[in-house]
Amino acid sequence: GIDGDARIDAGDRRVRPAAEVYLDNGHLDVDRVVETLATAAEDVGVDHEGLCAVGENSWCFRTENDSEDMATFEAAFDARSSDLPAVTLCQYGLDDFDDEAIAKALRSHRYVVYRETLCRNPYYVPPDEYAGTDEPGPNAALMLQQTHDIAQSRRQIERHKQRLSVLNRILRH
Repeated sequence: GIDGDARIDAGDRRVRPAAEVYLDNGHLDVDRVVETLATAAEDVGVDHEGLCAVGENSWCFRTENDSEDMATFEAAFDARSSDLPAVTLCQYGLDDFDDEAIAKALRSHRYVVYRETLCRNPYYVPPDEYAGTDEPGPNAALMLQQTHDIAQSRRQIERHKQRLSVLNRILRH
């Protein structure tokens, strides 16, 4: 129910080309992008609750950058953004990236949305540990499926705990 055009006119919503956000003369400048996003989050936080940003990453195939550059950016932004008023969503098309690139992306994100389910990511590696890891990733499809399965199992466990709590109260009476 949000009028996107009205939000653009009001200055609350901006849609920018990936090249404008990520690239400097055709190259990904990790430090510049991280600081640009951090500054935007700090500026937006003054008037609103924070920054909400969505990035679609297939643009890197049309540049000299590769998935390793994206992984470096993701880890650097993760390290910088922990204290910022920002919620970000990075989109990776599973058909666009190879298994190794998806596995690297998974290691740099605390949460994953997969099959319409928000999942805590068991493969997440904190930024200070992530730097310099060049181990090959396991099968990304398997990682995603396991992440989804764990999230579903956690939900089932919580439902069972709630039911047991109700049953316990009934039995005590």
